[in-house]
Amino acid sequence: MLHIKPNQITCFWNPSIRKSVSVLLEPRVRLGTGWVGFGVCPETCDPKLVKMDKVKGILEVHVYTLSTRAWKKVSVKSQYKSCRLKYHKGVYVKGFIYWLERDDRTPPFGNESYSIVSFNLSNDEFGKVCLPRSLQLSECLELSKWNECLTVIDHAEADIYDHSLNIWMMKDDGVAKSFTIMFHIEPMFPKYYNIFELRKNGEAIIETRCANDDDDDDDPILQVYDPCSGHVNDIRIPWSGHDDIGKTESFFSINSYMETLLLLDQ
Repeated sequence: MLHIKPNQITCFWNPSIRKSVSVLLEPRVRLGTGWVGFGVCPETCDPKLVKMDKVKGILEVHVYTLSTRAWKKVSVKSQYKSCRLKYHKGVYVKGFIYWLERDDRTPPFGNESYSIVSFNLSNDEFGKVCLPRSLQLSECLELSKWNECLTVIDHAEADIYDHSLNIWMMKDDGVAKSFTIMFHIEPMFPKYYNIFELRKNGEAIIETRCANDDDDDDDPILQVYDPCSGHVNDIRIPWSGHDDIGKTESFFSINSYMETLLLLDQ
């Protein structure tokens, strides 16, 4: 588990054995232009931290290896120096960290389509994963994972209160035709919903909000969606967006967790 504090100190934390190691992000990650990813080298079982930032429009990459307790700058091939990555969170799957890339520039300067950029923790090199055409041209994509497989969440429509979701899974690393639809969620109007994580059994943990007449969203509700039956069940967690002062903006955050002995010798 990785946690980044506001003072740019990163913490490797293993709750299974209650050990943590703090790392200073150096050089610092600039707000709005930097990306941080965490994973484990499959060959050495060594935790790594990948820090990327744009300097004068060119991607610079530094990798921290826990065994050496040191950062190193890695070379970036020319075709990846101008990557236009989306979001700050990378998804780690089987020795690779994946980020979404979208060139929002209109033609002829860009192509307004999605792709996936990968970082190989074995050799510290970038690669690309080609998406099916329908996903390349999607309105909005998100990355997640299910049972050590990379998944892509496709928001099929732009209207958040009347949209459907398709969950795609990549069976083979980097092969476009291996992307297949796991399941489809129909619109739940007048509810807005968002997928957080996928359970091992394939159920989706979702957040739902209902629109009301005041154009304000109700407090979020945490639920579980069963793709086999289509049923949605509440997770009984008390939650309120109110405090003693007044209404506040409330939100959920969920991350997957795996038991491991990493950091045992630290």
